[in-house]
Amino acid sequence: GLPGQGGIGEFLRHPAGVESLLNTRALQSFAPVEPESESGPAGAFRCTLHPMGFLGFQVAPVLDLRVTPTRDDCTVEMLSCRVTYQHTHA
Repeated sequence: GLPGQGGIGEFLRHPAGVESLLNTRALQSFAPVEPESESGPAGAFRCTLHPMGFLGFQVAPVLDLRVTPTRDDCTVEMLSCRVTYQHTHA
């Protein structure tokens, strides 16, 4: 990068930069995750997908991702994935 320009690393240190990287329009919600402790993940984001019908249930995957800038690009790491569900009444 040029002197005085932060490059991709500086861009991705801000939630708006990460939001522009991920396809947040495909998500029901997107929010930074506050570290639960000093050893908790820094720079993590919780992405909730829109609910979908599956075998009589409404399921909604919830992903915790960490976006880590590298020198030239970035790494997106999945920290956790869980599924919330509700039984759909016929």
